[in-house]
Amino acid sequence: VKYVIAPRLERVGGVGALWRFGGQDREVHVLLDPKAMVARGVTISDVRAAIRRENRNTKGGDLSEGKRRHMVRTLGQFTDIAQIENVIVRQNQNRPVYIRDIGRARFGYEDRDFSVRTNGRPAIGLGVLRRSGANTMDVMKGLKTEIAYLNDRLYEGKDIRLNMVYDETEYIDDSVKLVTNNIYLAVSLAVVVLLIFLRSLSSIVVVAVAIPVSVIATFVFLGIFDRTLNIITLAGLAFASGMVVDNAIVVLENIYRHREMGKNAFQAALEGAQEVWGAILASTLTTVAVFVPVLFVEHEAGQLFRDIAIAISVAVSLSLVVSLTVVPMLAARLLSGRLEVRSRRA
Repeated sequence: VKYVIAPRLERVGGVGALWRFGGQDREVHVLLDPKAMVARGVTISDVRAAIRRENRNTKGGDLSEGKRRHMVRTLGQFTDIAQIENVIVRQNQNRPVYIRDIGRARFGYEDRDFSVRTNGRPAIGLGVLRRSGANTMDVMKGLKTEIAYLNDRLYEGKDIRLNMVYDETEYIDDSVKLVTNNIYLAVSLAVVVLLIFLRSLSSIVVVAVAIPVSVIATFVFLGIFDRTLNIITLAGLAFASGMVVDNAIVVLENIYRHREMGKNAFQAALEGAQEVWGAILASTLTTVAVFVPVLFVEHEAGQLFRDIAIAISVAVSLSLVVSLTVVPMLAARLLSGRLEVRSRRA
């Protein structure tokens, strides 16, 4: 875990820190015999000092060879259990006292602070801390790829398995799906309401086009403002999905009125949009004016509501542009035939 798994996970893009909990590190235990220590006049402090003195690397200076300079050091760290038992603790009457005379050394494990279990079996837990500013989805995707590689390539056929017990992206995906479904439901209900009152499929098509055009264009401006797509942003789009059709309905109804007056499609679309552009501009500005002050709210409240304010303000502003450009164009194309027939009947 320490030398293979942890370094690979730490190299995943966006990972800020990695901590481990559970498990036990291997270490060397020196078991002392109190009676033998008393007989030879050795204390625990003597043993500790002797082991620390012998188990270390010492600088040996440097060695120059032509244009090269080699750093020299003396390796004194223990590499075998027998080396520990052969350490001289002290001299008694010109006779050395070894650790093997007063005890023995063996491999063991450090004391356990707490244990981690998965499905009733002992396990080692690894926690990953995302670096500030990193995208959660990208980090989790990189971790999943690395875990799959470790399980398939390095530990295939061995009694070692890496399992992801918590995935933050599951909550994010569920939340995004929930908000997305709410947007679809809101659009569907808006279309149904339009069908009830307008009673014209062509009119519904014209108004319904304003919703996706405004929402899709909103994503572009969110990218320009360097805002990420998150639950708060999607909630703002869900709120705005019903508001973006208001301007389109006003413009379409006025165009419809001019067509019933006997004007041709192009003239009705042009004059109908020109007559109401001031009214829908005032309506849009009043809506935007409500949310713009939220952009200047600081601290946690500003971070929470700023994305909603940006999403709604941008979507409503774009609906103004769509209602004065896209809606008249579609109305001139789709409403011409049927309205001309009604004019003849009149």
